[in-house]
Amino acid sequence: MLVIYEDLSTVSDSDRFNIAMMINQLEQNHIEVTHYDIHEQPEAFNDPIKEIMQTEELPITVMNGEVIKTSAYLTQEEAGELIIVNQLHGIGKRCTTEGCH
Repeated sequence: MLVIYEDLSTVSDSDRFNIAMMINQLEQNHIEVTHYDIHEQPEAFNDPIKEIMQTEELPITVMNGEVIKTSAYLTQEEAGELIIVNQLHGIGKRCTTEGCH
């Protein structure tokens, strides 16, 4: 699962479109994505995220509980790398739209 902690009030419309395309690409490849806006869901910003925010800017991207990027959204290339890693983890498993088992 990928979680993005963000401040959408600072994101331009064109950047929102690019972010939506990146999230769609991940979801189409069976990577669950959740994102929280600091103004809409402040309760989602738990203590570990608040601690990171003392030294890093939003967005903060977390994959399976591990911070993988701060201060910028994933690029298309980085999203592609996550998809490849996710697919490699599925080798030898039965994969459906609900994930690999």
